[in-house]
Amino acid sequence: MSITRNPARLLVASLQLILAVVGLLGWEWAARSTPKIQFLLSRPTLILNRLVIWLESIYTYRDIMLTLSETVIGFVVGALAGFALAVVCYYSPFLYQVIRPGLEMLNAMPRVVFTPLFLLWFGLGLTSKAVMAASLVLFIVFVGTLSGLQEVDQGLINRLRVMGANHWDLLRHALIPSGLTWVFSSLRSSVGFALAGAVVSEYLGSSKGLGYRIALAEGNLDSTGIFAGLMILGVVVLGMNTGLYKLEQRLMPWKA
Repeated sequence: MSITRNPARLLVASLQLILAVVGLLGWEWAARSTPKIQFLLSRPTLILNRLVIWLESIYTYRDIMLTLSETVIGFVVGALAGFALAVVCYYSPFLYQVIRPGLEMLNAMPRVVFTPLFLLWFGLGLTSKAVMAASLVLFIVFVGTLSGLQEVDQGLINRLRVMGANHWDLLRHALIPSGLTWVFSSLRSSVGFALAGAVVSEYLGSSKGLGYRIALAEGNLDSTGIFAGLMILGVVVLGMNTGLYKLEQRLMPWKA
């Protein structure tokens, strides 16, 4: 199997590298030949130079760590709250029917409109950004986890109950293992939303963080600074997604 896999991986990596190089060269050529494109989209060489300058400053790492902290805290809190709410609703269908209209209404509303309220309630510090990120993650994890729990084989649940399993036994030995695929699928989808929540909150009210840097670049009509901030955000999201993928492989080795 490894003999057939490695050439395929090498081919995919080679094609990805070629595609990236061709795209960057085309971008550089178009920006150099058309000033308007350079003003709107900057140039890869200018973005790289800006990143080098930023990474030489300790304040850049402070901003990265602040945004990452807000994202991780909001992601963990939102994921745990969404998972717990899904478990409660699974065990109490009546309660779920009672609160379902309110949940659907909150889920349908764009959470960005709550940002001013979060800033008012929790201030301009880390808490308001983490709450914003958690509010975006909660509903994604809730819907995914509840769907996964409802897909568990009812025959397995009945057999475990006949054997004397309580709610905790069912959750530990049947519901969580069977629903992990849905849970991790929702977690991977919510990583970007957690980061978006933190960055948008910084964008609207903060003097630190990557969102603040992007807002400052936008105010100066500096497309190079905007793209440099977006590049760092992309690396952060990629790192978090990779960590979740490794955790999923460890918890669900049979998927591989």
